Amino acid sequence: MLDNLLVIGMLSITLALLIGAVVWSVGSALLAYRVERRLNAEGATAEAQVVERHVRYNREMPEYFVTYRFQAETPDGKSVDVTRDANVWLTQYDRLSEGTRVCVDYLPSNPEVTRFTKCDTPLALQIV
Repeated sequence: MLDNLLVIGMLSITLALLIGAVVWSVGSALLAYRVERRLNAEGATAEAQVVERHVRYNREMPEYFVTYRFQAETPDGKSVDVTRDANVWLTQYDRLSEGTRVCVDYLPSNPEVTRFTKCDTPLALQIV
């Protein structure tokens, strides 16, 4: 009898953890989707510069980060300095040395919300 109660208790805990993980995953995905939609609808683009690169270890596995800085314009016309960290793939990390210029989209109402984007190359600079 005690063994059955122990098994039921363990199954209940496992089920609760599984449900919590699913809820967290769905919530994270919905938040990322909302941020992407806002950046697509309201976002502005700025040129940023990589100012630092660093590696952090998570359970002995490396995670690659670049720190970039840019000027953002807020809805009231003020210019603010923004510095952000981005977790990047190793291939991106290798290409993004300090001083590299990249383009970012940001929310003027909250310039801390950013993502890397493709830079629009002026027509005069394109190779035909």
